[in-house]
Amino acid sequence: MQAPPSPPDETSRLAALRALGLLDTQAEERFDRLTRLAQRLLGVPIALISLVDERRQWFKSRQGLDVSETDRALSFCGHAILSDDIFLVPDATADERFSDNPMVVGAPNIRFYAGRPLHDANSHRVGTLCLIDSRPRQLSQEHRQLLEDLAALVEEQIQDVRTRRLLAQVQEQEARFRMLASLSPVGIFETDAEGRCVYTNKRWQDMTGLRAEAALGEGWATAIFSDDREAAFAEWKAAAQTGCYQSVFRFQRPDGSLCWVSARAAAIRNEDGAIIGWVGTDEDITTHRLAEEQLRASEAMFRDQATTDTLTGLANGRKLRDQLEHELARSRRHHNPVSFALLDIDRFKSVNDGYGHDAGDAALIHVAKLMKARLRATDLPARIGGDELCVLLPDTTKDQAVLVVEQLRVLIEASTVALPTGGTFRITVSAGVAQFDYVSNDDATRLMKRADEALYRAKAAGRNGVSL
Repeated sequence: MQAPPSPPDETSRLAALRALGLLDTQAEERFDRLTRLAQRLLGVPIALISLVDERRQWFKSRQGLDVSETDRALSFCGHAILSDDIFLVPDATADERFSDNPMVVGAPNIRFYAGRPLHDANSHRVGTLCLIDSRPRQLSQEHRQLLEDLAALVEEQIQDVRTRRLLAQVQEQEARFRMLASLSPVGIFETDAEGRCVYTNKRWQDMTGLRAEAALGEGWATAIFSDDREAAFAEWKAAAQTGCYQSVFRFQRPDGSLCWVSARAAAIRNEDGAIIGWVGTDEDITTHRLAEEQLRASEAMFRDQATTDTLTGLANGRKLRDQLEHELARSRRHHNPVSFALLDIDRFKSVNDGYGHDAGDAALIHVAKLMKARLRATDLPARIGGDELCVLLPDTTKDQAVLVVEQLRVLIEASTVALPTGGTFRITVSAGVAQFDYVSNDDATRLMKRADEALYRAKAAGRNGVSL
């Protein structure tokens, strides 16, 4: 006796056989009908649908045989699955491969065998439709074609069983997905390849205020805030190239309220790699977004407080020093002029002594307002101490700076300061101007010292004036 060898694709063949899910299952009329037809049409006492695993041949359907399986080493079907052609043994007693086989010398006394391999959808030979007779015989051309046709019908049924089982698994997985999605704390959606919505979970519906039916098809897009819609659609269109979508936008609910969401989606592809749909999530990040905005506002406020004089709203000494160093460095590189002016309110102590410190504060605030209104956008007015005010004037020569500061002095002299308790009073200022010398070894300290010396000269000259 010659035991059948294993086919070259045995590992993948066995995997394909198990994937069918047919081994050790109950008899099914769809298969029994075909073995009865084979038995009657081809005039044999035994007709089998045999599935060959690693150690046995198991009969999914059998006519004329009582056993449900036999050892693969004794099987004729083990030989039949070695090629795609019908495997024919006219007389087993005359075939040295089978003449001493227990199933030949004993029951069921096989003499004639014809087996046509059965294939799965990927052409793996998983078993046979076989015919057995206890008498030697030949297989006519007509009977050969009948066997081919019946085997093809068996293969269709095998594939149908496989397809139905896969469909059931898909439906089970989809039901599980929908159940989990209904419990998810994030919005979940599914669309077809063109982006038409086919499913949203309850959380998504709660976030958008849209009912499930309203979100279907193109309806989901109406939930996107109109200001964000164009950008969100552009990102969705670009995602078709990568199969990955990510965006941040706002939903607008029917009551007008807005909900910030972080949207992510991944493409579903078929075996050919073509996109057949999308599944994704929309996470409500409104609280996180508002917290970020509040943090940015707080940081901006702290930055302003760190660089702004709280009384006058002018830059403080720290801001002035940073900006002055920046402008002087730029002057050294590009040789553009930079000037600096110091201003003092004349007889400021007398204001405090005569009207009170609130009046002194009012005078400082008054001068600061005029400075911000009169000076150019590129100039930086600052308060660096008590009644000491100053102006950094980029791209300005000392002569140009004197004109700017003189106009400011005249404006202050002509104005009146309102007392907190009612009434008004007048003030004047003195100013000293100096220009940075980018050629020599000049620096901020020397520049400010020269401006201070010029201020002293203005005061010595009788106050209410500007000096270089």
